[in-house]
Amino acid sequence: MNHGIYVATSGFVSQQRRLEIIANNLANANTTGYKGDLPVFRVSTPPRPGSWPGEAQPLWVPIFVNEPTLAIDFSQGPLMETGNPLDVAIVGEGFFEIETSQGMRYTRKGDFTLMNDGSLVTPKGDPVMGEGGTIVLTEGEITIDEEGAIFVDGNEEGRLRVVTFPDTGNLVKEGEALFAWVGKTAEARPIDQVEIRSGYLENSNVNPISEMVQMIETIRTYEAQQKVIHAFDGIRKKAVDEVGRLR
Repeated sequence: MNHGIYVATSGFVSQQRRLEIIANNLANANTTGYKGDLPVFRVSTPPRPGSWPGEAQPLWVPIFVNEPTLAIDFSQGPLMETGNPLDVAIVGEGFFEIETSQGMRYTRKGDFTLMNDGSLVTPKGDPVMGEGGTIVLTEGEITIDEEGAIFVDGNEEGRLRVVTFPDTGNLVKEGEALFAWVGKTAEARPIDQVEIRSGYLENSNVNPISEMVQMIETIRTYEAQQKVIHAFDGIRKKAVDEVGRLR
């Protein structure tokens, strides 16, 4: 009886967490450079009785659903035209490299701007890295080509550094569409063939319709688990109140 309640409760809690993940994705459906979270479910079983000589074999073995862990969906988001030459989007794999006070961070959010001294930075003021270090531009008309080269009045003055990783599973979110590398060694490596779109930004890769469908499914499963828990609780109460009563 208790096993049944515990199994239903594990499902109830996991669906609650899944609902939170979906809600967060929907809240960021219009956030530039946002990558959706994917819940990853795993199951577990308690130590199985009946493994020792003379121990009774169980009629069934309960399977518990663990609270989901998060995986990041790094698929390409749709591109939105802005007309601003300092707005840049990566087509295909890769990340812009940003120097922050906590160390190097990586992003797909390319809404860059210029400081008074010509430094190319993020909206927070963190320097955008180029192939030769931080990028500082002179005054003039700025254009950025498809390979990430930055020209001022036709003269190349820098080149965006776009990197990738052999395993994006070691990237974690830090807010502001930034990712931190948590591997033991620095694995960022430049991309040989990069495709940059100047005057565009990459939107969130969250599909609101798909997320809404998943939310409805999750709510229904959540409610079903509640009913199962109430049913088990009713059976247990009946067993205590009636089955054990002397007649």
